[in-house]
Amino acid sequence: MHTDVRDNEPLDLAPGLHEPGPATTGSDLGRPMKSPRPLILDFLLHFCTFGIYSLFWMVARIRELRQLSGYSFTPWLWFFTPIVVLAQPIAYPKMIKRLDEVEQARGLAPWGMIAWLWLGLLLVLSVVTIALNWVAVPGWFATLCLLAWAALCVWLESRFNRIKRSLGETEVALKKHRAGYSVLEWVLVVPLVPLVLGLLFLTDVEPLLVEEIETLAPGSAFLGDHGEVSFKVTGDNWSRVVPGAFGDQYTLYEFRGPHDYVHMTINHFPESTVDDVMDWRKDMAHEDMSLSTCDERRVLSGRELSVVVHYSCRGSSATEPALWTGTVVETADGTYEMLGYMNIPRFSFSQLEPEIRAMVRGFEVL
Repeated sequence: MHTDVRDNEPLDLAPGLHEPGPATTGSDLGRPMKSPRPLILDFLLHFCTFGIYSLFWMVARIRELRQLSGYSFTPWLWFFTPIVVLAQPIAYPKMIKRLDEVEQARGLAPWGMIAWLWLGLLLVLSVVTIALNWVAVPGWFATLCLLAWAALCVWLESRFNRIKRSLGETEVALKKHRAGYSVLEWVLVVPLVPLVLGLLFLTDVEPLLVEEIETLAPGSAFLGDHGEVSFKVTGDNWSRVVPGAFGDQYTLYEFRGPHDYVHMTINHFPESTVDDVMDWRKDMAHEDMSLSTCDERRVLSGRELSVVVHYSCRGSSATEPALWTGTVVETADGTYEMLGYMNIPRFSFSQLEPEIRAMVRGFEVL
């Protein structure tokens, strides 16, 4: 799919496959290759760019393989192989075959079954990565997938490095950087590594530090500490947590959902009206989401005919669907609100949306 396949033709452009000699061919004649460097340096580039570097890295490795083998690869097409899963079972076996031939020609032991283990792990990881766009998982799992991807890339890099170390100085020039990285690579690594580590702390570690007060059983009714509010729990894996994780100075109670970025809060605004709260909440939703739309429904409820507003704002945030939904109740003691928030991948979003809407709509001020 990504190569001009001529398996039945002799590799007459690759004298290095048959006997020692120059490993450069065609338009690649005289092109220097990247000198082998500590794998940790490449690992950081794959990791801190969230795999974007891997796309350009793959093109460079295939260009080197074309130079080493004489096989007519089209390197720019390989830019897409790390992200097009259907291409991988076709393209990567061809790469493995040519690497085997180069290694044998230079008296190196081929990877053999290790290469197919590498390919199997890569295919599984690629499928899992696609699933992460649809299904919500803990932040640490997504980070683990990123670490595994970077590790698989440098594992393959080690194979190329072994071949390069076997080359004589007269066969091909190796491009070296005294400090390990090129200037552009330093520009990427220096700011991105601390930035990514900080981001991963917020997404992976911080949620684990939220202190849980109690687990809410499905079908149970939550009653406020002073009997002032209640709602029915309609889903699994909800828990009450110590205030401060999701709310602000107006928050009375906070609840963590079954996934990261799924939570609810119960808020009390002593001096605000329903309209004040609605205006403020819609402004927050529009700032948080792109392409957001809001709707609301107002009713009179209870013996005192309190104004009750059910509202929902939908949009997207960080490429994933997002929801702000709540019930606002105006009383003589001020205005109460139960707010539900979600920002998770599409499939999990569609599964959880009816659940969080039902809990918010069942909110009551007693």
